Amino acid sequence: MKANTTTLPEVQYPHGHATIPDLNAPSGRMRLGELGVVNDFTRGLFSGLWWSDNERSQGNQPADTPHRIVLLPGFGSSARAMFALRNLLKNQGFRVDDWGLGVNDGDVPRLLEAMTLKLKQSSDDGEQLILVGWSLGGYIAREAARECPAAVRKIITLGTPVIGGPRYTAAAGFYSRRGWDLDEIDHETLMRYETPLTLPVTALYSRRDGVVAWQACIDQWSPNITHIEVDCTHLGMAYEPSVLRLVEQECKNTSVSGLTGAALTG
Repeated sequence: MKANTTTLPEVQYPHGHATIPDLNAPSGRMRLGELGVVNDFTRGLFSGLWWSDNERSQGNQPADTPHRIVLLPGFGSSARAMFALRNLLKNQGFRVDDWGLGVNDGDVPRLLEAMTLKLKQSSDDGEQLILVGWSLGGYIAREAARECPAAVRKIITLGTPVIGGPRYTAAAGFYSRRGWDLDEIDHETLMRYETPLTLPVTALYSRRDGVVAWQACIDQWSPNITHIEVDCTHLGMAYEPSVLRLVEQECKNTSVSGLTGAALTG
């Protein structure tokens, strides 16, 4: 993996939309490449990171501060799909919670409202969270944090589109068939940047991503963002060992602030 130094094409705004020229959803060939998730999953399975405190036995120190982490799953999955990441982070001393909203059904307005409410409740308890979101879960994490920044200390996203809504993803057809207006979603996504996202954000992306066009994962507006390129499939981001270790380190590198409060409630 490596820090991203790629310079993207200049972003244009025809008719109020954020559009990268010649960018489309991943091709059929790229989507077929997602079968590589089997290799990502297998590497994770045999790494020993998922089930035990093997990392500690190898000299990897547990977290000095047991930050509370909330996992937000991708479209079509629940937080159970992030079991490997949850187990690793728990073994490193973090307090890790499910987002409490069940399966991510893609209804962003409803899920965003519910997640924002949960963050406000956490803020009232005096606690700041680390949000780790996979794909669409990362977008909901970002936007809920934009609404309630006092409740969040850091955001980590895995293959999360930050422009265009579903336009540059394999889910574009799903939304279109159900009557969602992709142009309107695109416009609303852009308009949300009128409220700056100033919290620390670490955005992981992969050029092998067959679900989300990697260019759509690059945030060119938020001032406190770090992009890191990883080498795995989109579906493998929550299992591939090097990605898991990277998320672990990003959580450990989070600055200490805020107070410890009660757990997020459903």
